[in-house]
Amino acid sequence: MVYYLNIFVEIFLGICLLGGYTINGDLKNERLLHTQKEIYCGICGILWILISGLRGISVGADTLAYKQFFENVKGISLNSLLQIFKDKYLYHKDIKDPGYNLFVKLFQSFSQDYQLFLIFVAVIFMLPFTIWIIRESRNPLISFILYSSLFYAFFSITGIRQTISTALVVLIGDRLIKEKKLIPFVIITLLASTIHASALVFLPFYFISRIKVDKITLSMWTVLILLSFIFKNQIKSFFVGISGYDDYSKNYEGAGTYTFTFLLLLILILSFVAYKKDLNLEQNKRLYNALFLATFFVPLTWLEPSAMRVVQYYSIYLVLLIPELIESVFDKKSQIIVSGFITVLLVFLIFKSDPQYSFYWQ
Repeated sequence: MVYYLNIFVEIFLGICLLGGYTINGDLKNERLLHTQKEIYCGICGILWILISGLRGISVGADTLAYKQFFENVKGISLNSLLQIFKDKYLYHKDIKDPGYNLFVKLFQSFSQDYQLFLIFVAVIFMLPFTIWIIRESRNPLISFILYSSLFYAFFSITGIRQTISTALVVLIGDRLIKEKKLIPFVIITLLASTIHASALVFLPFYFISRIKVDKITLSMWTVLILLSFIFKNQIKSFFVGISGYDDYSKNYEGAGTYTFTFLLLLILILSFVAYKKDLNLEQNKRLYNALFLATFFVPLTWLEPSAMRVVQYYSIYLVLLIPELIESVFDKKSQIIVSGFITVLLVFLIFKSDPQYSFYWQ
């Protein structure tokens, strides 16, 4: 019920705050439009912080496991955790994500309440996500509907470690990519990899994001994607090995891997049609390249659902790309129809998955 109410509020507020662009035939004041955009995104961001931070222990496949880990860290000294960190990176011991241990311990120096910790993690992700949408999205309503149907189950409900890593390498790192700040991007990616090792798969995107989108590169991507579907077993061994083998198939309630693959392929086809009409193609090429990489990796999820960890670093760019494609391909009147159709489709996916939710006090 909470998810349904939330998406209804997103749609209603989107229509009220973002639905009209003219008054008496004249363009609204640009500053007013931007303020309305900020208000809308701010409200949606706060709603997701509350949904994520106030969830009960049974909501999310790993919420209980993370709580148990949180409690265990209380009994370990900071010096011991620092030693574990050194053992991992100085002596190459087989230790999993020691940076997360330190992150939890540092939080516990301020509070030892797990529920407050969940709220803190939600803020760490949703604050830069909201700013990202304000700065980059042409249609925040579609962006938040996409998040609320395809991505919420992981970033807001289950994957705490990768949620933090994604906030660093994608939501903050994307600006470093745009501004061509390689060293800060490498530093922030390496830092994120101590919290979740899968962050390293995003490192090549600094360079791949700059590849031009034209007939030649589209042909190359088409061949690579076809090969990934054919040789997915061979590719899986390497990339899933980086991200881990934990079974996260329950995380993607809004979109199972086959559904998600179908959606990606549809968007891929649309991007092949739209790129010539995209007046901001040079600026948006990183969005297209992120889609190509997500589609390249998605066949791995057929074999191992946890490979979605790799896909998520790139597929999250869909919240920016789809509004760009809509504006590039369709005229103003058609944009309203297409946006409405996409909204209905995504809402249907939520209802179809029938996600369950309870607050921590229930």
